[in-house]
Amino acid sequence: MQTSPSHGRSITGGGPRSDRAKEAKEFDETKAGVKGLVDSGMAKVPRLFIHPPQNLRELSPDTDGPATGLEVPIIDMMGYGDCRRRDVVNDLRRASETWGCFWIINHGIPVDAMERMLEAVKQLHEQPEGVKREWYSRDDAKKFGYYCNKDLFTSKAASWRDTIWFDFSRGVLDPEAVPLLCREPVFEYERHFEKLKTSMSELLSEALGLDSDYLGGIGCMKSKRMSCHYYPICPQPELTVGTINHSDASFLTLLLQNHHGGLQVRHKNQWVDVSPVPGAILANIGDFLQLVSNDKFKSVEHRVLARQAGPRVSVACFLFPGEMQKSKPYGPIKELLDENNPPMYREISFTDYFGYYLSSGNGMNGEAVLPHFRAFDKTKAGVKGLVDSGATKIPRIFIHPPENLPDLSNDTEGTGLQLPIIDLRGYRDSRQGDIIDGVREASREWGIFHIINHGIPLDVMDNMLEGVKKFHEQQVEVKDTAFSE
Repeated sequence: MQTSPSHGRSITGGGPRSDRAKEAKEFDETKAGVKGLVDSGMAKVPRLFIHPPQNLRELSPDTDGPATGLEVPIIDMMGYGDCRRRDVVNDLRRASETWGCFWIINHGIPVDAMERMLEAVKQLHEQPEGVKREWYSRDDAKKFGYYCNKDLFTSKAASWRDTIWFDFSRGVLDPEAVPLLCREPVFEYERHFEKLKTSMSELLSEALGLDSDYLGGIGCMKSKRMSCHYYPICPQPELTVGTINHSDASFLTLLLQNHHGGLQVRHKNQWVDVSPVPGAILANIGDFLQLVSNDKFKSVEHRVLARQAGPRVSVACFLFPGEMQKSKPYGPIKELLDENNPPMYREISFTDYFGYYLSSGNGMNGEAVLPHFRAFDKTKAGVKGLVDSGATKIPRIFIHPPENLPDLSNDTEGTGLQLPIIDLRGYRDSRQGDIIDGVREASREWGIFHIINHGIPLDVMDNMLEGVKKFHEQQVEVKDTAFSE
């Protein structure tokens, strides 16, 4: 059993029957986070943080560069206010449609302001445990706080990171709510960031072919929340992750990070290392921007590896609707729709979407959330399309009430009952009476029965089934013309 000497408290269980909820509670009560584990001299990853094999596929913790040969696009915003605006908008459009993420340079936030912000976050996380314990909270109503894993009690395994947050979603953040140690760097960075947020809203509006004030007008990026992550050195990075693969629920996420890598994005069905670019900020398209753009822009799946190098420090700023807009329904932007581009999603408020994203850890368990909100019939993709899209949970539209699901079982062999089989051989002559009696009894007792020797050749039956299978497995574009309501 691993223990943390500085807390005098067990944080892992001893046997296979150990209660994960109990382990999570005991760990949370230390209020020391992952940083506390490392500082205690722990040489092995506690079981609470060990992920199942499906979360650890294709991990390469010691990768520092783009081993795939693919690199996230870099967009130079120099001159976006005048002579180069069209070029910048076109670059944003291409990156948002193909990658769902991109670096931006010459974005207007001074490098020294970025460095001071990162250093302040690092210093906050490296404060003595007694200091940080006063900040530890899971109360979302607070505007500043610190915790380890928001989904600690709902995830299958905890991730190797701690988080400090600054909430600007309910108006101006009171400086007195922020520790003096980081107050000046945080508010300096926020002032510059606010200008960049406005610029990105305008440029992305134009990239969608809309007026520059469109996204600003619907209030979709009015609020922001900064999650400042700290990923300590990990003794066994092959057993855990810094952040599990997911996409962001936000409209847009703008990420500032230090020189330690570990971030990867999913592109063309492979994981691509996002090597740090000095002075750059990474933009991630979020789920809600994919929804309102009707799949024109792609929300990017990403993850952070646990590594033996570090610490990795990042500041993720999530942009989402303001308090007045959170509860209003958002759907695909009407100006982007026509008969060839029907709405792919039903309308939903950000509050409801984010609630589903957080419930039972849906958004942070490696599974896509957006497919659950597709305007199903309008996709003309069918259930096969849902499976092909990567959906790993049944969308709510297909979930039946309990009264429809009694006594369901995929394994009925244990009942000893079998459907009647009626052999039609000789039904026109010598066996006609026996066959009629068999059909009568099966119809009365079962209402269903197999028939064999019915006269349809096996190869005709096989060809029919194969033809049906091939049709259903065609691309959606091919099946589209046959779709009918």
